[in-house]
Amino acid sequence: MRIEGRHMRTYITGILLAAVASGVSGAAGGGGARARDKETPSARHDSHPTRDSMCGFVYDSLPRIERDGIGSVRVTQTVEAVRQQCPEARDTVNRFGEAALVIHSFGSSILIEGELPAPDARARAGGLIQAIVVFGGRLKTPEGMGSGSSLGELTNAYGSEILFLTCRRQLAQAIFMTRPTLHFIFRECQTDGERRRSVWPRTSAVVGVAIEVPA
Repeated sequence: MRIEGRHMRTYITGILLAAVASGVSGAAGGGGARARDKETPSARHDSHPTRDSMCGFVYDSLPRIERDGIGSVRVTQTVEAVRQQCPEARDTVNRFGEAALVIHSFGSSILIEGELPAPDARARAGGLIQAIVVFGGRLKTPEGMGSGSSLGELTNAYGSEILFLTCRRQLAQAIFMTRPTLHFIFRECQTDGERRRSVWPRTSAVVGVAIEVPA
């Protein structure tokens, strides 16, 4: 059915009036009490939102991607220490096909990369963490940068002194001189070597953030 012009406005008004009349009728017959009963659980849920947890810690607010780690996980630890501390950690492979651990928290995939044996083997004590890499989710740096941030936003937050590393597996990493341990990962692999920032679009989006062990 096609309704145009003034008739369309009359038609919509009629629907709205009918909906209001139906609501009033329901309230008069006790429907209002039932509606309040249905709203109560939702209100309780909103006032007590589900809190996120990682490695045995429950967070009322999101931890930050800091220069040396996230929450209780730090690059100064061994891989085996993280495995014991985080029972939810699972064996996986990283973006380069190398053995790693992964923790799924805060909507992010958090990879613990270090001195691990073959991809199908478990990490052993003594293997030091080499990087903590965050893909996706809600985790951000103290400046609010993370997956989804643009190169323009990064330069606004950290300055224009930037170096793009060699592309590998179609991923590139950008390091800002003011935050040398944070490597921002991009999918736009435009070169096989270093590339100046001026040739990269400011709209290029971050897909991950790596916390690297200081040299």
